[in-house]
Amino acid sequence: MKKNEYLLFSQENDIPIQYFVGFDLVEIKKVIIDYLTKNPDDTLEFCKVPSGNDIRKFYGYEILSYYSVNKKNGKISKLILKGDRVYFSSIV
Repeated sequence: MKKNEYLLFSQENDIPIQYFVGFDLVEIKKVIIDYLTKNPDDTLEFCKVPSGNDIRKFYGYEILSYYSVNKKNGKISKLILKGDRVYFSSIV
């Protein structure tokens, strides 16, 4: 069985940062923290790459979550979007 593929995508640079085969939470979190420490003004999209069957139904990547640096306290956080509000949940 083929594992799902994921990627981190930079909104500022408009390029993929890293691809992942399978869901390794520790590795994904490490890459997010390292990248946002070096680039605090950027926002990362965590996306799922469509598999062979999904590619007929979908175009592009499925965005699962967003990560950014909270400007109020400087912590790397997951962005939670509810309506027109943005909430931050620290991952560090």
